[in-house]
Amino acid sequence: TIPDSLVENVEVITGGASAVYGSDAIAGVVNFRLKRDFEGLELKAQYGVAEKGDGETLQLSGLMGGGFAEDRGRAVLGLSYTDRKPVMMSDRDFFRISSASANLPQGAIRPDAANLPSQAAVNAIFARYGVAPGVVPRSNTFGFNSDGTLFSAATPALNFRDDMGNLVFTLNNTYFYNTGQVYYLQLPLTRYSVFGRASYDVTDSVEAYAQAYFTSYDAETQIVAPVAGGATAPRPLTVPYDNPFVPADVAALLASRPNPTAPFLYTTRMNEVGLRVQSNDWNVHQLTVGARGK
Repeated sequence: TIPDSLVENVEVITGGASAVYGSDAIAGVVNFRLKRDFEGLELKAQYGVAEKGDGETLQLSGLMGGGFAEDRGRAVLGLSYTDRKPVMMSDRDFFRISSASANLPQGAIRPDAANLPSQAAVNAIFARYGVAPGVVPRSNTFGFNSDGTLFSAATPALNFRDDMGNLVFTLNNTYFYNTGQVYYLQLPLTRYSVFGRASYDVTDSVEAYAQAYFTSYDAETQIVAPVAGGATAPRPLTVPYDNPFVPADVAALLASRPNPTAPFLYTTRMNEVGLRVQSNDWNVHQLTVGARGK
């Protein structure tokens, strides 16, 4: 929140400094020392860009100050502006696959231990996909591809057919959704700030001063779309067994349960509603008036 142009230097005190700065300084102190007797006009501009050609950052600042009343008074005014563009995790190889989530956008049936499908039905369905009988246990979580076929979500991870690039990957014999694709590696940021300070020597040993600044900045974050009917959701989604949108292979699986007409638990990543975006807007005001003397 402090305009860069006002910083005279940064002082680092290592070790305990509680005797001077209080109990919070047990591990040391970082002091931002501001310019007190600035004379003249200073303008700065800085532009940076990442090696990949993104993440541009522009910083502009101006500082002017001088004396008045035969140098018994001093005043300084500083302005600054910062604009930082985002960088996505998907734009860097190191972060390209990150933040794994077992909740896929294809949707999945959560197993009900008291009403599992028969192993024979599971074997028959997955045999049509070229999977040997008994490989996929009936207690697995089953997802369904866009063509209506089933896939085993974990242990073993089998028959996922939708081409989603690196949005879905396999790790430890489980399918995961690569939610890091939508995360910011560098948050977008816009910041404005203005700072003013004036002091006046009332006597040779007493100085009165006033200091004020205002900073406004906003940053945006975004995360993956929410999950409906997750394993820990307070209200899991239940779907009637005869829902007309239930694919044929899913219907065959449901029909093999001890209670074939019971609804089933369903979970999905709701990409249709879009990402969860949060904007953080901050306005900081500070006014200090006082006097110091010998």
